[in-house]
Amino acid sequence: SEFSGRGPSYDNRIKPDICAPGRSIKSAAHSGYSNSRNCSSKVMSGTSMATPGVAGAALLIRQYFMEGWYPSGTKVEADRFTPSGALIKAV
Repeated sequence: SEFSGRGPSYDNRIKPDICAPGRSIKSAAHSGYSNSRNCSSKVMSGTSMATPGVAGAALLIRQYFMEGWYPSGTKVEADRFTPSGALIKAV
């Protein structure tokens, strides 16, 4: 999106590290009344809309390693390990 930051950063690191859709994301919305049971949806843009998708994807990647699915693609107890943040970001 045109409102997103782009690298390099002030200290010359290449940015962004992770990219996700953040423009015109449709999400759940409340009606505005605390006692209402009505639901609706709303379209918004920005990091508040992109972050949940990135967090969910990172969690699924972490779970893949933690449950031992790597490297065979089948769940093997002996293959379980805790991945580093760098590995999650690289995947």
